[in-house]
Amino acid sequence: MKGKNILMSLMGVMIVLLTISTVGTTFMWYQYMTNAYFLYRGTSIGNSLLFDIGFKSELRLQNYEDYGLSYDEENQIYWANSTLSEDVTSYYLSSNGYATSQINGVTSAKYESNQQFDLYRSPYYLDNYVNDFGTKEKAQKMNYCHFELVFRAKKVSQNDIVNLNNGYIYLKDIKLDGTGNIKNTIRLHIDNSDENFIFSPSDYESGKDTVGGLLDLDRDGIFDYDDFYKKEYLYGEIKNDSPIYKNNKTSDGSDTGEFNGSSFEGEHKNGIYPLDLENTKFETSSYLGYKEVVEERKLITKIDSSTSLAFLKLDIYLEGWDLDFTDRELNHLFKLNLEFDFNEEG
Repeated sequence: MKGKNILMSLMGVMIVLLTISTVGTTFMWYQYMTNAYFLYRGTSIGNSLLFDIGFKSELRLQNYEDYGLSYDEENQIYWANSTLSEDVTSYYLSSNGYATSQINGVTSAKYESNQQFDLYRSPYYLDNYVNDFGTKEKAQKMNYCHFELVFRAKKVSQNDIVNLNNGYIYLKDIKLDGTGNIKNTIRLHIDNSDENFIFSPSDYESGKDTVGGLLDLDRDGIFDYDDFYKKEYLYGEIKNDSPIYKNNKTSDGSDTGEFNGSSFEGEHKNGIYPLDLENTKFETSSYLGYKEVVEERKLITKIDSSTSLAFLKLDIYLEGWDLDFTDRELNHLFKLNLEFDFNEEG
């Protein structure tokens, strides 16, 4: 969420996709990983369970065999067995036009779980992501990551391999780290077609991001304002039909401010009509925290009995309305490790 004169500096938020075998060896780099294989011993010696992962792709992938993928023509799935390597995930993202080496802030705008989810560009200086016609401008694919994952579970005995037609998939663990506090702005949107929600892995409890309000994006210590209309500039979305301004221009504010390090704080400009903050209500974007998603084992997706497959759409992005992105985390790097779990009984 930056002014146009600041936007290019966000290119320093870099991502590199690493393999599962490199945990902990490349601090400061982003890692998207899945550990989708595990083994259990049942009542019959030699029984085990294989948990495979693959992709569905918006576009037909060329030369997929070079990346160790097998293609299921009937279901249009590229299978990678139990792991997703750096080369495969980067190849998949770039083939579909999504971010592979750098990522910028975007925003979900107002959102509640199970509602329609879209990503929009964040506000620029005196330029809201909601245009003059009230239409939100979608984020460019190059500014976030998007995966369409497919899972299957196979029971393996000494004589046979059988696809399971039931089972439940959870996020067993997520490890998130990086330089500074950039982890605080990372969001995952999880969509299994039955439900969808935003997950903020750095928050233990569920909560909300405020996605509307006054901002100081030019960092002069004064809330941004429209000099033509002599009104403070409203960013994002509000619950009111229209913003409510006070009747009198500010006279006890400031002519020149001093930036204190936060675009969410500032002084009101003298001679400008200030927004009535008591009567103008801002929209929010709700997210689930680590406790609900991981510790309490929230269902991520489940196997469809008719296909023996489980589907999951996953977006990974930086929430541009988060303070840690807006002011504190330029040019920082992060790593993210995901580990899925499977249970036949739920």
